[in-house]
Amino acid sequence: MMRLDDCKKAYYEFSGRLSDNCRRLAFAGIAIVWIFRQGETPSYCLDSTLAWVSVFLVLSLSFDLFQYIYQTILWGWYHRYKEKRMEGKDESFLVPRWFNWTPVLFMFSKTVCVIIAYIMIFSFLCCQVQVQ
Repeated sequence: MMRLDDCKKAYYEFSGRLSDNCRRLAFAGIAIVWIFRQGETPSYCLDSTLAWVSVFLVLSLSFDLFQYIYQTILWGWYHRYKEKRMEGKDESFLVPRWFNWTPVLFMFSKTVCVIIAYIMIFSFLCCQVQVQ
């Protein structure tokens, strides 16, 4: 048997892990792009596939940052708002459902960007194996 609170805890645990894994995979993907760059610094170039991979990985990290910026601002503001209205009393209250819409959109977007990037990395690596 599960309770509603158990579902919420599971959601928080899995969404937190998803965010952490997306972040790690984005950094690992950037490392893969770095390994397969062409030429020597300072004038190296990227294969067009790897350039697009980089775009999706940077987008993913940007969505991750925006998710936490949004939540920090929203929850900081809401805490202060409720603190003033409740005059310092620590009472239970309901939070508007729309509070989570934007963070879920950011989480979904960063996950999709990482998936697209890794599909492109896989495709790139398969082509490298066939060429040699």
